[in-house]
Amino acid sequence: MLANSGFDKYSAYDLAWQSLHMAAAAACRGSTPTGGTGCCGNSVRVRSVRDINEKITCRQICAQSDQPNRDAELSIYGYPGKAKQNGQRVGWFYNYGCDYQTTYGKEATGADEVVMSPPSSYFSFCCCRK
Repeated sequence: MLANSGFDKYSAYDLAWQSLHMAAAAACRGSTPTGGTGCCGNSVRVRSVRDINEKITCRQICAQSDQPNRDAELSIYGYPGKAKQNGQRVGWFYNYGCDYQTTYGKEATGADEVVMSPPSSYFSFCCCRK
């Protein structure tokens, strides 16, 4: 049944990454002052650092893309597994200005397994538009 639906093409890590990317897209939608405007679909771009000294901003990432206007930067993390009680913490987030030089984010430079890391491994994204 799962193979017929195409799930045999993706690993569990791929599906975890997709879930994270969907959450980032929703967070960008909610973080932008106008909800995302412009002629075209807005994008979420990963902001990944190799080491603590790397200082790249969302202003730089968006400017280097085909969608040079930046609306927001965010770092998010969600715990794996189902919540067991009302009010339980299931994730963390930060929302920064586009010039903030945070050292969060190891998606592009880390192993697949980092998607399941403890909350010391936030994942950072830039919200860009045309």
